[in-house]
Amino acid sequence: MNFAPFGDRAFLIEVAPGHVRPLWTALRQADLPGVEELVPAARSVLVRLGPEPVPEERGLPARIQALGDALDGAVDPSRGRRVVVPVVYDGQDLAEVAALIGLGVDEVVRRHTASDWSVRFLGFSPGFAYLEGGDPSLGVPRRSVPRARVPAGAVALAGGMCAVYPQATPGGWQIIGRTDAVLFDPDRRPPSLLEPGDRVRFEAVGEGAGPGVAPAGIGAGVGEAGTGPEPVPEPPLRGGAQDIPDVEVVDPGPLTTVQDLGRIGWAHLGVPRSGALDRGALVRANRLVGNPDGAAGLEATAAGPHLRFRVPATLAVTGAVGPITLDGRPVPHGTALAVPAGAEVRLAGFERGWRAYLALAGGVDAGMVLGSRSTDTLSGLGPAPMAAGGGLQLGGAGLPTGWSPARPKVQPGSATDRRRLDATAGLEDEVEVGLAPGPRLGWIGPGGLARLAGAAWTVSTDSDRTGLRLTGPEIAWIRPDEPDSEGMVAGAVQVPPAGLPIVLLANHGTTGGYPAVATVDAAGLDRLAQCRPGSVIRFRLVSS
Repeated sequence: MNFAPFGDRAFLIEVAPGHVRPLWTALRQADLPGVEELVPAARSVLVRLGPEPVPEERGLPARIQALGDALDGAVDPSRGRRVVVPVVYDGQDLAEVAALIGLGVDEVVRRHTASDWSVRFLGFSPGFAYLEGGDPSLGVPRRSVPRARVPAGAVALAGGMCAVYPQATPGGWQIIGRTDAVLFDPDRRPPSLLEPGDRVRFEAVGEGAGPGVAPAGIGAGVGEAGTGPEPVPEPPLRGGAQDIPDVEVVDPGPLTTVQDLGRIGWAHLGVPRSGALDRGALVRANRLVGNPDGAAGLEATAAGPHLRFRVPATLAVTGAVGPITLDGRPVPHGTALAVPAGAEVRLAGFERGWRAYLALAGGVDAGMVLGSRSTDTLSGLGPAPMAAGGGLQLGGAGLPTGWSPARPKVQPGSATDRRRLDATAGLEDEVEVGLAPGPRLGWIGPGGLARLAGAAWTVSTDSDRTGLRLTGPEIAWIRPDEPDSEGMVAGAVQVPPAGLPIVLLANHGTTGGYPAVATVDAAGLDRLAQCRPGSVIRFRLVSS
């Protein structure tokens, strides 16, 4: 095993491909202290630690090494569950795939269904499983031009692997068929039909003949002998909401979403953490109104929403700075405000920063999806972005009935007031953040890290909650090969072949194939969350 640091709260464990599954299983069963996520990939397991260190973490490497030594020389003894997926073979690339490998269409179908495929790992989107081990003749390349939209249920091939698209997303794999199987459903346990180590057999069916997959899954939980434990009923993973909103959305602004501190524990199934991009700003807003740090609030991008309150409430706005009015009267940024029933609050375009956070006493009750109320703009999990005519319910923080916050008493010029003003620092159009070496620095070499730190990078208009795309001098690869897909963390600086860096943010895919050559720390991530298109970023080299 090789341990590769990946930022200040994660590391990669690199192992031989046949050892990934047994090591990941052993680590999950070991219940390691301080570990938040374990993400298997092609040749590694990502270990992501929680935000707060615990003393027991110091012994983690030795404990993991001992677990690995116990597996040394072993092949994966667990072949996992066997899952049957019905497929209608009428994909738009089926004839092209047949021509590429010099076979007839019927023979392609026969070979695709003739043997089991194995789930190597999940990533890209929730429930997207990378399958290997089928007939080697089916190793076709990706499409030269990816499709803007691949429909949910598409069965596709690329690079010797197979996958089924759980949701409609862009994609470049060769589509050979489609299935009615529900690959991912956040309301069932487990939410993903396929998990690492499962065996998958595809079964050809006629038009409309596919039975689909019930919530328990076709063959889900069935072992080698065809029997297995009965599904255990689980509580629903979604919450509910009342019909009459406490707060009406008059105008949502360009993009306003519900965010808390994100989803934890599902990355191995391809579920991003999501959550507030500027975590510090959300925590400050929640503390101002007396909420727990992780209570759900609103994240507004570029400009804020226009809200009408049907009930009295207390709110606070932090992060990006712009005009805030209560029934047309200006009110301060960064302090708790009492809002009477019937009043309207409006956040205009932001003058400094890019994302503002609006916390409401008691929290936003948007319904829980996989343990979080966050809107996931990558996979569509959680509540939809705010829309005109929509509404919000309060009370998602689980506070006792009748609770009300004590309004902070802030005198202008006081120490408390100066701390409030300091919380808006870092919203300039040119920022500097710390940069440490990443696990794949070898793809650009040590000199590449200096080139990253020596340039002024401009935030591209293509940036979003998934990542900041930067323009500037190209950073060339010095290696001809491509790295294997592996677990990713927020703050990873990836360099694609074109040489322009991408800094991953909270909605990044759980695995990725571009080399992560450097990392930005958590404090730097909060500052990057406030960078608007056109902002200039400079990196400052720090030790890993």
